[in-house]
Amino acid sequence: TAASDLSFLPARWVKADHFSELALPTVQKKLNAALGMN
Repeated sequence: TAASDLSFLPARWVKADHFSELALPTVQKKLNAALGMN
């Protein structure tokens, strides 16, 4: 899952509203593109 994949990130980042709402979707899109799943 995305949560387990991001388990290496500081918990404060994951728990931050601005991160979960903005950065996380961006990271996921980049990961998907890198994996050819975009």
